Amino acid sequence: MIKELTWDSELIKRKIGSLTVDAGNISYLRNALEQAEKEGFQYLLCRLTSQDTKVIRTLESQGFYLTDIGVTFGIKTADCFRHAKKTSKITDTITAAAKKDIPDLKKLIRSLFAESRFYHDPFYSTEEADKLYRAWIENSVKGQEADIVFHIPQTGFITCKTKGQHAGNIVLFGVRKRSRGKGYGSALLLRAMEWFAGQGMDSVSVRTQLKNRHGMNFYLSFGFFIKEYDLMFGKMIR
Repeated sequence: MIKELTWDSELIKRKIGSLTVDAGNISYLRNALEQAEKEGFQYLLCRLTSQDTKVIRTLESQGFYLTDIGVTFGIKTADCFRHAKKTSKITDTITAAAKKDIPDLKKLIRSLFAESRFYHDPFYSTEEADKLYRAWIENSVKGQEADIVFHIPQTGFITCKTKGQHAGNIVLFGVRKRSRGKGYGSALLLRAMEWFAGQGMDSVSVRTQLKNRHGMNFYLSFGFFIKEYDLMFGKMIR
């Protein structure tokens, strides 16, 4: 099954879809690709959460390439506070972002996610990747992609979204490189967890790239555990 990613497609003016594979059924995959081409798709994304080598080989046989390996971490909200140390001077600089902060956040975001798949997948140009992240942070502040964005001006931000009655998700989280190791990331994470707790969220999850060792070690130091990993495959159709 192929589902159009409408937001992505409209933003970069190219038709993008998400493919759900049928357990290595190559005839199904070929038919899906033929249909995708007829419907004008230019790129397909496929996310796998298993190690099924048969499915992987099937995708690769049809021209899909690995574009990202993600690791999803989770934690019980209350557990995070046992590992956190408040830094009052930093905490006092954290505010909920408003529309007036969007221009500054757009300038900041470009330097934070250079390791993401959008900057390394040959389908996307650097300008398109920049555009996606600028739109993402703007929509987050406006409440479309997140419920709230906490930020430290010109330093970093964290976006928070509730996924259900008791689960929250950190969608985007980044601190400027020159400001890392000074407690800003810890302060932002703690502020986000306080917000999630206040919203009645029992657990929180966050996804990062496998190659982001700094980020993974950071989450582990706060007591996060690995929930799952995923493989992202892409295919340019035309």
